[in-house]
Amino acid sequence: MAATIKLVGAEANIPTTSANFSSSAVIRLFNTHSGTRTITVTDSSDGAIGSFTMAAGEIINIQKDPSDKIKVNTGTDVKGVPLAFSA
Repeated sequence: MAATIKLVGAEANIPTTSANFSSSAVIRLFNTHSGTRTITVTDSSDGAIGSFTMAAGEIINIQKDPSDKIKVNTGTDVKGVPLAFSA
């Protein structure tokens, strides 16, 4: 069965400077690059909370606080879209 998601914004490139994607608590990420990329989640003051390696072609949903931000180490080939979320 296909996953059901509710979009709350437009897909955009994850920047190399932190962005919070409409203050969404869940962001769907898709690495379109042929290699790995490092994704970093930061707080509202751009202090690093943590990071992880995202494989080529990988799609994941990441949960964050609405004020937290996301950035990629290099390139413009990781896409992100804010999703609705309910616990």
